[in-house]
Formats: sequence, C-alpha cells, structure tokens
Amino acid sequence: MDSIPLWLIAVMLVVVLSVVIELGFQLGKRIASEKGLSKHPVEAAISTALLGLLTFMTAFTFNTAVSRYVKLRSLGIADANLAQSLYLTADYLQEEEVPKAKSLIREYLEVRSKAIIKQDSEQIQAAITRSSDIQQVLWRIGVKDGSPQVRLYSIALTKLIENDATRQTTALANRLPVIIWFSLGSLSALSMVLLGMSSGLHGRRSRLVATVFIAAYSLVIVLIVDLDRPLRTLFKMGDPAAERALSLMN
Repeated sequence: MDSIPLWLIAVMLVVVLSVVIELGFQLGKRIASEKGLSKHPVEAAISTALLGLLTFMTAFTFNTAVSRYVKLRSLGIADANLAQSLYLTADYLQEEEVPKAKSLIREYLEVRSKAIIKQDSEQIQAAITRSSDIQQVLWRIGVKDGSPQVRLYSIALTKLIENDATRQTTALANRLPVIIWFSLGSLSALSMVLLGMSSGLHGRRSRLVATVFIAAYSLVIVLIVDLDRPLRTLFKMGDPAAERALSLMN
C-alpha cells in the first residue's frame, strides 16, 4: 500500500463502499418483496451496533497511528538535541580531531533533515546509510583518545546512536498490524451491507446521505493510511529541530 497514491486509495474506497451499500440495498429489497417485510427491528439494532463497533475500531486505529506520528516527532527533536550536545562535547577531543568531528556531526544532521523534508524513499535510505557510517567514524575518533574528558563525548554519542535506532524502528517497523487492517475492512464491509439492507427493507434511501457518509469515512481511512506510512503526503514531518541545531552550529 505504501506505493499507492493517496488519491487512488480514496477513490478505491469510495467505489468499493458504494458498491457494497448498493448490494445491501438490493438484497434488502429482494427480501422485502419475497417475504412482504418492510421493517426489521432486529436487523436495525444489529446495524446500529455494528456501526458503533466500526466507529470504535476506527477511532482506536486512528489514535494508534497518531501516537506513532507524535512519537516520531519527539524522537526527531531528541535526535537534533543529542547531535547538538555531541557537537559541544566534541571540544573534549584531541585538538586535531575537533574540526573533523564537528564537520561530521553537521553533515549527519544535514543529510537527515534534507531527506525528511523531501520525503523521498531513495534519499531517506541513503541518509540512513550515511548516518550509520558517520556514527562509526565518530566512535572511532573517540576511541583514539583515552582521556577522562572524552567519556562525556562517548556518552553523548551512545545516546545519539540509541535514539537513532529507536527512531528507525518506529518509522520503518512499528506499523499497524495487518490484523487491524483486516478487522477494520471486515467491519466496514459488514456495516455498509447492513446499512444498505436497512434502506432496502424500508424501500427508501437517500443517495446524498450515503455519499456524504462514504466520503467522510473514506477521508478518515486515508488519514490513517498516511499516518502509518514511512513517507507521508498529507502529514509532512519537516525537521525544524535539526534546522535550529544547524543554525546554532554554523
């Protein structure tokens, strides 16, 4: 799903949900004509209960996706702050190593910030690879110096590496489980079928109301999909913390 444009996902949702509601409506009409039924209190109650369950499931999924997005934002801010702290503690290194270390730390922030702002998959992967290389070089620079003051530099670098690992795991691996998407899709289909069937049993429906409901629900699903993706279209991450840190370094 990550390679499918959001607008195409929205169109597919609207089309599929419209077809499902129409199938439910035709099924309801058929049942009403064959059995002479116009009202089904039990069916209406079940339809209402399913819609309530669908609302709860959608809210839960949306909240999970938002929590992940907020965590990524906080990890990004922490990454910039830790890089700035490492930049300052680099002064404890041997004099000839200080310019090299500070230049690498600035590059570390620059490549990551540019990749996050552009939201390009190839550039992000290249930034991850380059960041890992820079971390190894910075670690080797610190190992060369055995003075007690360098311990502060080593601690700052260790925190930066740990935060970076958590950030990558959250962005690339900590996604919504497939079972949640399956459950949400199944509930959506069942709710739409019963909603259409209820209209068919009563012999009347409002296309405007159904269209507005489908459009609103599809919008919420599109927002969840965008929040769950590593690369976003609507929710641009940006990297103001890194930009601030770079301005201070420069």
